[in-house]
Amino acid sequence: MSQNNETEIESLADFEFSPNWEEKKVEYKNKQKPLSKGYRKKKSTIRPKLVFKAVIGNGLLENIKKILRKDGITRNIANITKDITEKKLYVLKIELIDNKEKFMVLNSNNRVYSRANDLITGIILSNKIKLIYEEKFSIDKEFDHILIDTVTETIFPPKSHNLFNNLIDVHILENKITTDRNNFIENLKTSRDKDIINKLKEETFRLCKLQLENDKTFDSFESLKSEIIENKKLKYYTFKQRISIASKEIYERKELSEIKGEFERFYAGKVHQDINNCLKVISKQMNFYGHNYNKESYICAYQPKKFDKDELNETSNKLIQHLQKGSANIGELISHSENWELTKTDCLKEIKWLIKSGILRQYESGKIELT
Repeated sequence: MSQNNETEIESLADFEFSPNWEEKKVEYKNKQKPLSKGYRKKKSTIRPKLVFKAVIGNGLLENIKKILRKDGITRNIANITKDITEKKLYVLKIELIDNKEKFMVLNSNNRVYSRANDLITGIILSNKIKLIYEEKFSIDKEFDHILIDTVTETIFPPKSHNLFNNLIDVHILENKITTDRNNFIENLKTSRDKDIINKLKEETFRLCKLQLENDKTFDSFESLKSEIIENKKLKYYTFKQRISIASKEIYERKELSEIKGEFERFYAGKVHQDINNCLKVISKQMNFYGHNYNKESYICAYQPKKFDKDELNETSNKLIQHLQKGSANIGELISHSENWELTKTDCLKEIKWLIKSGILRQYESGKIELT
């Protein structure tokens, strides 16, 4: 290494993929039992409604580039692929086969929905609906029964009361209740207990208007819902035939369970090959060095480089001379540092510089060789 070109050693502890990658083939065993003789498997009559393709998103791509450039280690593409697929770090491109069907994508956050009711529920759970409180009031009327939400222990007047609907709407939005409104009302508990009925008279209530995205105001949740469904001039959401979505999202969001089910039924087994191919294409685009060894593909951020011994310092030449006899583990090279009158830190710095210069190649297992 030249005197003015020392490279600071950085810890590999913050490497974000699996730290124990090895130079061995990643095997995927087919666990399906062989069919017995005389048995003919019935053809599935279920046809896919979606087309999937797994890709590497921009965020993950930048992370991979950063990691490969940081330590210069040559990594097995199959191992990187395995890590990405197992941790569901990839992006899914999804297309509806039927041109008449469309996904709904919320304009404010690009969140994807396949059903209108789920989209409305998503809006309820967000902070897009503001409650505008008006005058306070109390209820003095005599009732023979009242209704109770047993989850929050909130009490309501009977359904016949003129303010019942407004109180229910406010309660649903304040508590971000995702149950269907009609079902929620039907599940309210009826009580004829006089003490509880009298407690209703002690309560103070407030009328409320609903404001959507700091714009229009509504007297009821039903009118607000109608506004969203009508979606004039695609104000709230757009329709798309093709979408991109993080693979983790279809597992984390219950409303995407149908997409998840079809993904697992028709496509999940193809993800590994798609990501593997994607990494090979990206490697060429980024001008990274790729090579095959024992039928396995490897990737490194630094291209091999020819060198002139006369232009290298004494320490670099000692390391190269040792490796000309054959590859060595990094621990073995460091153990020779005292013989070369080097500290272990200086020896490690020199190895790191030679790797990033393209003169040495280090694998995940610690094996080092000349390029």
